[in-house]
Amino acid sequence: MKQRKVWIYIILIFVAIIVLISLYWMFNTSLKSVAEASRVPATMYPDGLHFENYWKSLTVAPFLKYFTNTVLCQ
Repeated sequence: MKQRKVWIYIILIFVAIIVLISLYWMFNTSLKSVAEASRVPATMYPDGLHFENYWKSLTVAPFLKYFTNTVLCQ
């Protein structure tokens, strides 16, 4: 029984690492310029921080309207 618990924890830690790496990569890419985000091979860290990407995502498309529709329609 104890060995089974150890394997469950190993699997949970592995899944948590995959999720955390994915979240890091998503946040990291959101701070890159368009040219840098589409560069091959991908860079691990952004050359410069582009926080304006968040403002663009809120103003170019009606994101808040989409978000409100999602929340209210659930």
